Amino acid sequence: MRIFKNKAFKKWAENEGLGGQCLFDAALEVAEGNVEVSLGQKIFKNDSL
Repeated sequence: MRIFKNKAFKKWAENEGLGGQCLFDAALEVAEGNVEVSLGQKIFKNDSL
């Protein structure tokens, strides 16, 4: 699987303290279907936190 971050998202993620591994793990969960709901426009919600 290939995962891309645009410049604006990368800046936002860094400001929120989200590292690359955290984002990769989240992308794997979405790819495996381990999400609570799809909010549309490729946005997903997971209540596991």
